[in-house]
Amino acid sequence: MSEIKTHIVETPHFSVERMSFRKIKSYKMRVGIVIKTDEKIENFEDLINKVDKVILMGTKLGVKGKEFEKKILIEIEKLKSYIRKINKSNIAIEVDGGIREYSVPLVVNAGADSVVAGSLIFNEEYKKISKWIHSL
Repeated sequence: MSEIKTHIVETPHFSVERMSFRKIKSYKMRVGIVIKTDEKIENFEDLINKVDKVILMGTKLGVKGKEFEKKILIEIEKLKSYIRKINKSNIAIEVDGGIREYSVPLVVNAGADSVVAGSLIFNEEYKKISKWIHSL
């Protein structure tokens, strides 16, 4: 199934985003929001129950090859807890940025369902990383 993910600009009321989400879903597409490293899950609670996926950035936007910010582990746990609280287990949690061999188990144990592994895969150690991924 196709999906559209968007960065949300924090505003007191997210009515425009809600309207857009309904329109996107009317085309049988999944909707996701992206939350940056300096944003808090609590600021997006009224949107989270309307989406299919929440992507948490593990590094600042646009910065490739940076180390994963461990403070995101707390945000993953808070998000997972909130998803349980609202009884919406179908909402997926994805982490994008700073994904390395050591950070994959950390984000999965914190509650992430998937990772975006750009720099991890597309580097000079491709064969080693490919072998590691296939062993998971």
